Amino acid sequence: MRNVEIPGAKTLVGESVREGCLNETNNGEYVLADRRTGSLMRVTGNPDLALHAGNHAVRLIGMVGNEGMRAIRIDHLAVSCKAPIAK
Repeated sequence: MRNVEIPGAKTLVGESVREGCLNETNNGEYVLADRRTGSLMRVTGNPDLALHAGNHAVRLIGMVGNEGMRAIRIDHLAVSCKAPIAK
């Protein structure tokens, strides 16, 4: 997944911004489906993930590494979300 500049999103050096559909997997992990590509990314770190894991559209700000994203902040965008299927 590539970094995308989102107007108005304030980040610190090294932080990334991702937008997409947030869901919880059957084994309790959180996954963000990118709104544009449908690519999936594992998300950890923020206790508010559970509040938005019902396929809400969110903007996540945090640190991205090999294991996914450690979210520092969650911005709720909409109560429903549709991402394309990743190819």
